[in-house]
Amino acid sequence: MIGLFKINLSSRRIYGLDILRALAIFFVVAAHGSNLFGAKTKIFFNYFMFDGVSIFFVLSGFLIGEILIKSFENREKGDNTLLNF
Repeated sequence: MIGLFKINLSSRRIYGLDILRALAIFFVVAAHGSNLFGAKTKIFFNYFMFDGVSIFFVLSGFLIGEILIKSFENREKGDNTLLNF
């Protein structure tokens, strides 16, 4: 029963990016669902909603760039890292 609520946290994970990813998901879902609300609510959403797809593109670029930089730093001679990626 003691281990039931135990959470293993990874030291390699960037939790700020997880929060940003969750916000991007919310923005995309809210943008698609804004047609279900009234006109005043839709105007309110347009003022405060960001483009969730753009946030996903920025996150993807950051994460892929981080992987490429780490692979270039750790590569051995003669290893074609970019083609292997």
